[in-house]
Formats: sequence, structure tokens, C-alpha cells
Amino acid sequence: MAADKTVGTLNHLIAVCRDGEDFYGYAAEKVSAPELQQLLRETAGLHREIGDALRPHVSEAGASPAEGGTLAGKLRQLKGGFKAVLASDTEAVLVPELETAEQAALQAFEGALAEPMDASAKAVVAEKLELVKTAHARIAAIARRAA
Repeated sequence: MAADKTVGTLNHLIAVCRDGEDFYGYAAEKVSAPELQQLLRETAGLHREIGDALRPHVSEAGASPAEGGTLAGKLRQLKGGFKAVLASDTEAVLVPELETAEQAALQAFEGALAEPMDASAKAVVAEKLELVKTAHARIAAIARRAA
């Protein structure tokens, strides 16, 4: 049972990371400021790396790691993309949406630490939570400047 809970929790986090990777990658293609494009690409890569770090723990438990994102993440990206198409300032629309997405990732990682899971998996989640906090702080600072 504990292994099942660990797998479920980790697969949810992997899917949340895929959401971040996809949304940041999408946003990087839509904004025009080169510095922001680079930051968004780096953050997309960070989310990919975090998800990749969690995958072996799912495999070790005898399960298959999640491949896709979450429905909520896809809806956030669609909402942000739709608003960006209608807006004259794509950055002003996408950055707050990215901050909301990053807040969801932060909450998912914080919530995961409260769930029962294998000690080694919990240690990786705690370590990666610090990276998610950093990513959240970065996009929140950009959102404050853009507001």
C-alpha cells in the first residue's frame, strides 16, 4: 500500500512537472523579450529535470512513470494561450498565468511531503521542492515587475 501511495504521489508530481515544462516552453515561443525567452526556456528545462529525477523512484516501485501532464495544467495553458492571442501585450498576460501554474506546482510538492511515501523518494521530493520554490520566486518577481 505504501508503494502504491508513493507511486501515485510521484506520478502526480511528474505530471505537474510536465505541465510546467510544456507551459514554459509554449510561453518562451510567444514572448518577444530575449531575456524572458531564455528564462522561460531554462525554467521549462528545470521542470523537465525535476520530473526526470522522480521517474526512477516510480520505476523502482515496479510502476510506469507518468508520461503526460494534468488536465488542470493543460487548461491553464489553454487559458493563458487564449488570453495571449487576444492581448496586445503577450508577456503581461502570460507571466501571471505562469505564476499561477508555478504556485500550483509549489502546492503539489508541499502537499506531497505530507503524504506517506518511501524515505528516499521523500528526500528527493524535499530536495526538488527547493528548486520549485526558486522557480516560483523568479516568476513571481517578474510578475510583480510587469504589473
